[in-house]
Formats: sequence, C-alpha cells, structure tokens
Amino acid sequence: MMFAAAALAAVPLSAPVAPAHAQRQLDEHGTGNCIFAPSNLPFGGEGGAAYRAVTDEFRPGQDVYARCYYNGTVNSFARLGSTFNSIRAEQRYSMNLYWVRPRPDGSLPDDSGLQQVIRGASLNARETGDWDGQLFIFGRQECDLTVPLYDRELLNPYPNNCLNLEQAARHMERRLGLPRQDRAKFCLRVQLLTSDTRRWSLRDDSWTSAPVQDYHPMAGGCFTLLMD
Repeated sequence: MMFAAAALAAVPLSAPVAPAHAQRQLDEHGTGNCIFAPSNLPFGGEGGAAYRAVTDEFRPGQDVYARCYYNGTVNSFARLGSTFNSIRAEQRYSMNLYWVRPRPDGSLPDDSGLQQVIRGASLNARETGDWDGQLFIFGRQECDLTVPLYDRELLNPYPNNCLNLEQAARHMERRLGLPRQDRAKFCLRVQLLTSDTRRWSLRDDSWTSAPVQDYHPMAGGCFTLLMD
C-alpha cells in the first residue's frame, strides 16, 4: 500500500487566522473525526479556502481529501492495551476504507453495515508519532490506498491503481446482488490493534497464551458519492 505523508504546508501570511484544529470534534468515547474536501486540506490551514469547501458529498471522478484529527498524538495511543498495542509493539496502526451497505429501501445508515472495500494501508508510527492530525488522499493521480493486483480486475481502478470509488461501489452492489443505487456511502476509519486480555490454549502438552486483539478507533468519518 502506498502511504503518502501528510502535507505539512505552512499557512500563508494572508490566510485567515483560525484556532488550532478548529475542525476537531471528539465523540463521547474520545474518538476523533475525519473531514473531507475536493482539494488538499493543508496542515494548519483551518479557516482557509480549502477548509471552507469541506463537504460530505462528492461526484464520481472527484478527488477526495480527508484530514483526520486525533485525541492526542499518534504516540499517545501507545499507552492503551495492557497486554498488546500495535503501536507499542510494532510501530503500526492502520487506515481502512469501508463501503456502507444500503438498507432494503435504498437509504443509507449512519455507520452500520460496513463492508471493507480493500485491505487498508498499514501506517508507520515512527514517521507520524508526533502528529495529532493526518491527511489521506483518495484521488485519480495521487492516493493513499491503492488496489492490490488480485483485486484490479474486479475493482477497475484508475490507471495508477488508485481506487475508483464509483467502480468500487458498483462492484459491492454486484457482489451482494443489490439493485443499482444512485448513491454510495464510504467511511474512513483510522485504528490500532489493542488487547487487555489473553486467551490460553493447550498445544503440544503445554499451555500457551496470546492476546485477544481488537481494533481501537482513533478517528473516523463518512462521505457520500452521488452517482448517476
């Protein structure tokens, strides 16, 4: 998976001044949020033109830029999980994109019915540990989530193997035998693996244990693709 580092562009002197992370919203569990726009959302540029264009609706062929805000730096999540933490153990966390299965009447649920489109990108906490926000790109020429070789015939990506969201949505409809929809919903999740318990098992006449791992959310958000 290609992972492009978040752009750390300085805010022009003429840009409006906005409070740091003016777009950050934490839910009741402390999980951060992701916002979306059709152009680059520069680091520290909250209040500028790009951030005023934030939307949750896109058309096929549009680039989708996502900036995700965390409740603290990436490294701060390393304290979670008493028996395992993927950042602490492996310096890894992940970004995943999900397609939302529509209800029988064609309406789209908030965040249930998630179906993973392709395997998400593994992110390196050594490179991003001091960040409390991160840029992800789902574009035609540049992207942070490329389609692996074994899925290219099914998902029909752009020529550089960046995910074509409309083609991915049509593939999921065909795969699940659903009628053709006029819109599709995608949700982005940034998460790490953690564990507070261990499972014991008997193997070769001796007891061994392994952590029972689960995904801990760092940030998330959803957008809708309006299709013909």
